[in-house]
Amino acid sequence: MKYFIQKIYFYFCKIYSYLLAKIDELFYRENIKECPQVKRNGYVKIKDKLSLDICKKLVQLVDHKKNKTFYANKYQRRIIFQENVLKEFIYLLFNKKFCNFLTFQTGFKYSIDFFCLSENFFIPEIDRVQNWYGNNYHLDKPNSRNTLKIFLPLSKIEIQDGSLELLNIKNTKKYFSTSKSIKNFQKYYFEGDLGDLFLSKLNLCLHRAGIPLKKRVRKLITIQLNPSKKWYLNSKLYKRQYLPEPKFTAISNQFVHRIPLLFENQ
Repeated sequence: MKYFIQKIYFYFCKIYSYLLAKIDELFYRENIKECPQVKRNGYVKIKDKLSLDICKKLVQLVDHKKNKTFYANKYQRRIIFQENVLKEFIYLLFNKKFCNFLTFQTGFKYSIDFFCLSENFFIPEIDRVQNWYGNNYHLDKPNSRNTLKIFLPLSKIEIQDGSLELLNIKNTKKYFSTSKSIKNFQKYYFEGDLGDLFLSKLNLCLHRAGIPLKKRVRKLITIQLNPSKKWYLNSKLYKRQYLPEPKFTAISNQFVHRIPLLFENQ
């Protein structure tokens, strides 16, 4: 019975994502072509995208004395930005130039709906069956296929640190259409450093958070963006730092106030 329910949920999410993506493309897509790498693979790494000056300011906000820590579970700790600090961080990163860059990459403007600064720790073998921080392969199913994830490393991330690993769109489709083990498919590992930028469509790419080796920690910022008419900031962004990443955002956003980013009012 449980397997049957899971199957129904899987196909429901698949139809939901497909239809929502069509609505996005009809009402929100700008007259711009999508980046070939994003379209073909479902992800792209952009080396040294953020300037040294911006990076220094972002790190200062990460280390702000008013920020708190919160354990989502025994293997993941989150750094919770104080509300004003979080807004400062968002407005520093999502300036007009950066937003235009993202629109050029994908063809969309977005609503910033989730922000998380997490530290992932080593998980002993006995506990790895459980999904503590996305450490088992999965798809971000109940969102649009045009939902964009941004990952920002705050220090050097290598495979040993538990870097994100994923299959491209083609291999993800092959995996679901064959009985082959995930081990038989080529994987991409997001290894990067401060200043790098990783864009991905994790509704289309099978992925998981790698598990760091003992005494190593993976520190990473995750931001979820959903297609929108304008660039918006979700008013619940601060509170969502304590929560799992939101699902069915196209529905939930209808009941949440969203604020246009500053340059949208100019």
